[in-house]
Amino acid sequence: MQKIKFYDENTRQWWMPDTGGSNIPALNALLSQWSIAFSDQVFEGEFSLAEHAIYYASGTSIARFPRDGLIVTKTLHDQDYEVLHGAIKDVKDIPILGLYQTLGAGGRFALYGDSNCLDSSHLQRDCFWLLDAMLQYTAHASIPSALVGSVKGQHKLFLQPDSGLPERMGGSHLSRYSKVLEPTLSEYRVRPLPPCPQLSWATPKPLNVSAPRYDTNN
Repeated sequence: MQKIKFYDENTRQWWMPDTGGSNIPALNALLSQWSIAFSDQVFEGEFSLAEHAIYYASGTSIARFPRDGLIVTKTLHDQDYEVLHGAIKDVKDIPILGLYQTLGAGGRFALYGDSNCLDSSHLQRDCFWLLDAMLQYTAHASIPSALVGSVKGQHKLFLQPDSGLPERMGGSHLSRYSKVLEPTLSEYRVRPLPPCPQLSWATPKPLNVSAPRYDTNN
């Protein structure tokens, strides 16, 4: 972020972005209580998933995921290595998609490391079918048929340490406007999640009341 700062002629100040792309540190803070986290690596490549051709334009990988979760891995190009060394490096078994059913009635998670296939600004090959499949899992707790042959269990992502996760840039002020963090003077503190709304249905009480009777003789 420090390398792409620029001087704004209107305000006569140096401007530096607080984050690039998705705010991965904030997402990791939100997902930390379920042992889920994205990495600070960037990958790119093409692959096939459920007979669909997908272009992973510029996305991250899943660094940590619960032991009993399901993941999808693919071989992708390491963009970090390409920028630093000017050469293409393929990395196998990159976790890009994760499905997780929480214990009890806590809900379900579906994670994917790249949103460019849904963004009209950078869209090359859409993945709306994948979004439908992820929504099907979160809504009905069933693995979509499009992903049955691709998901894997018994992975080792839950062993990843905190030291390899992306960190917030020093001097960032995004916490002032965050819906995830509470404003504090010292360290960042994650806000407690609000409880899920529960509907309270009214008990039906049928009434067997006849229409009023009018006596015409009086």
